[in-house]
Amino acid sequence: MTNAYTAIRSAEGVPTWDLKDNRSDYVIGFMTNFPGEGPMATVRLHHGDEGVTVSGKTLHSCLYQAREAYEALYDEYECGEEHIEDEDGEIAYIKMLERRGEEFSGRDDMQEPLWN
Repeated sequence: MTNAYTAIRSAEGVPTWDLKDNRSDYVIGFMTNFPGEGPMATVRLHHGDEGVTVSGKTLHSCLYQAREAYEALYDEYECGEEHIEDEDGEIAYIKMLERRGEEFSGRDDMQEPLWN
């Protein structure tokens, strides 16, 4: 099994890595390990987004947390609808009435007859 996310060193001798999604070949974030700071990573879905920053005790734990944060962002983006609990079925009933109304809204036989 191969890893879906990898860290690729940005420059020789500098503790920085580009985080890459191997499935799409996109760079999803950036990870650093500067002295006194420890491993930190920022991931984002789109260029210019604020992103999410995570940290860990080791590079591997930081990469794991970055992957989890990226997948949470992706899931939130894909499933953008907010779940609304409908305990008594009122929302479902209203949607059913709307669908029933749409069936009749396009019918021509409900209009006035043409008189010649």
